Amino acid sequence: MKNSKLLLVVLLMIGLASCKKKDPAIEAKAAIVGKWTLKSILEINYKNGVKQNENISYEEKIDLEIKDNGKAIFDKSEYNYQLEGDKRLKLIYPEESRVQYDFEIKKITGNELNLYLEEIDTAKNGDIRKQTYDLNFTK
Repeated sequence: MKNSKLLLVVLLMIGLASCKKKDPAIEAKAAIVGKWTLKSILEINYKNGVKQNENISYEEKIDLEIKDNGKAIFDKSEYNYQLEGDKRLKLIYPEESRVQYDFEIKKITGNELNLYLEEIDTAKNGDIRKQTYDLNFTK
């Protein structure tokens, strides 16, 4: 009986040790590669922290194509891209090596992609303007 319990414990430990955690970066890259079509975009504008207006559009004809060679096409322009796990997608101008878009990945599945972007700038008069974009794509 003792040997049976010991064998069961050893097998359980081996089973747990052999389980690998899935790498979110690998899963995100596998899920994000492909051609995505924008279905909706929610734009919200703020001035000095106060919401000014909100607009949702379903008419934009924007595609996002992520290739597995590190290249991406977004709104007909070509970029390099970097994935930071399953949390961020950065589109980078190849000529200048600077980040043009730094998206937060809010949701990614086999056929749905939700990206969020914030742009903040200060006007000459000192007003702080922030624009947020919530982009919903499907494959």
